[in-house]
Parts: sequence; structure tokens; C-alpha cells
Amino acid sequence: MYDLLLDVKHDAEFPNQNCYTLIKTRYPNGKVLTQQVSLELASAQGAWYGDCGSSWCTLHLPIQERAYFNLPGKYDISLQQYNRMDTLRGIRNIGLMVKKIGDRRDTAFVKPSPQKSKKE
Repeated sequence: MYDLLLDVKHDAEFPNQNCYTLIKTRYPNGKVLTQQVSLELASAQGAWYGDCGSSWCTLHLPIQERAYFNLPGKYDISLQQYNRMDTLRGIRNIGLMVKKIGDRRDTAFVKPSPQKSKKE
């Protein structure tokens, strides 16, 4: 079982409270799932989330908790910025962290992260 997180590093002067991202997952069987995710970088009052220095901020945003990979094989996960602007200035980098949290899945309740999803 795994937690999937995005590591985001952005300028402290980034002009937006959030950043929209498309996350595409291609499963070993060829199925593709596309999720549109709003990466919340700051509160409504403008306070940055995460750890901030004088010129940049970093934060870890969970995109799915207690995930499991039930098909053997290769999973491809890609990220694409999905804002209204073609160039998104101030985002230094975004990376995916896969954190192992256990060896087996509980049969009780698996809580998906609240996100909008659509199938391709």
C-alpha cells in the first residue's frame, strides 16, 4: 500500500493561490485514467502552505492515500500543467513521490483523495 504525493517547489512571489494539473495514469492493461487536480499552494488569505524561505516554498501535497497497485506490470504517471496560461512562471518543479506505507491492503475502507476524474 502506498501514499502518492506531489512535491511542489515554487517562488515565494508566485502570483496564484493554486495551480491546476492533469495527472494521467496508464495502467499495465492499457487503461488510462485522467484526473484534474487543483494544487492548493496558499490559503484564501494568501498564506503559503509548506516550508517557505525568502525566495521559494516547498510542500508535499497528497494526491492519493492508501493506494495499491493490483495489476502486475508498469504504471506510467504523467503530469501536465492545466492553467489558463501556456507558460506558468514561478513553479520551479513538481515531482511525484511514492511512499510505501504497508505490505497489504485492508479490506475495510480505502479513502480516495477528493478529486475530479474523467476516463479517456
